[in-house]
Amino acid sequence: MLTLGVDSYVTLAEADSYVENNYMSTSNEMETWSGLQDSDKEVVLRQSCLSLNNLKYTGSKQRNGQKLAFPRMQRYGVGPGVATTLFVSQFTDNSLVDQGGSTNEQRTGISVAKDAQIENAIAYVQLKPKAIQDTRERRLSGLTSKRAGSIAETYDNKREDRFDNPENGIYSSKVKVLLKAWLTESVYAL
Repeated sequence: MLTLGVDSYVTLAEADSYVENNYMSTSNEMETWSGLQDSDKEVVLRQSCLSLNNLKYTGSKQRNGQKLAFPRMQRYGVGPGVATTLFVSQFTDNSLVDQGGSTNEQRTGISVAKDAQIENAIAYVQLKPKAIQDTRERRLSGLTSKRAGSIAETYDNKREDRFDNPENGIYSSKVKVLLKAWLTESVYAL
């Protein structure tokens, strides 16, 4: 069973609802997700959450001792001092809090983290194990591109892809787009 705030940003019901609301019934994503047993869905959601937590984000965690990377607190400069945003727990009714037209989930990144966790889990289950292994072998050897006509290969040993890279557990560029506002330039959290 998934535990919010410990090993997941979302419940299984939230993940199922997200997939139903964001994918057509005939899409590969919907068919793949619907074909999984609940226990398998929980496993991939846990793995996805762990992978997201290994990335480096801006701001800081909202609470000391918080297990997951989100919710986060952005610091904004105000004159010589620094002001922080108001925080209301993700587990309370945030509808009463409105600063500048945004909800607390938007300000703390919870909704983004939830969507990213689900999208990453969906991308993972759609990959074939052979595709992950092939990508890993090409990256380890430095091979960045191949071409069949006139046979060409390109190697770049200094390249460090952060996304669509099975080695770091991020399987979709959609995750990068979702998390863009929260990510720093470094690859992993310290």
